Amino acid sequence: MGNNVKVWGAVSIDPTTTLTTTQINLTLPIASTLASFNLLSGTAMGTVTGVNQDGSCYADTSLNLCRVYIPLVVSTTAQNWMISFSYPII
Repeated sequence: MGNNVKVWGAVSIDPTTTLTTTQINLTLPIASTLASFNLLSGTAMGTVTGVNQDGSCYADTSLNLCRVYIPLVVSTTAQNWMISFSYPII
């Protein structure tokens, strides 16, 4: 897609407690210097015990990573999440 990178995939999260936030850092597959958090954007979606959950993806500008933020984990059951984000090559 020209100078843009599109990433998608799945991750399994095995939380140890409920009602806490979860953050995951993902290395960018193609390096980029992301000077603003909104240069990388995307979503994370998961279903746990019949409850749909969502999260967001944004740039960690100090480390040039994708940070996945999941607001509240509702179960300690292993959870599969689909993640999709994009960013420009700078």
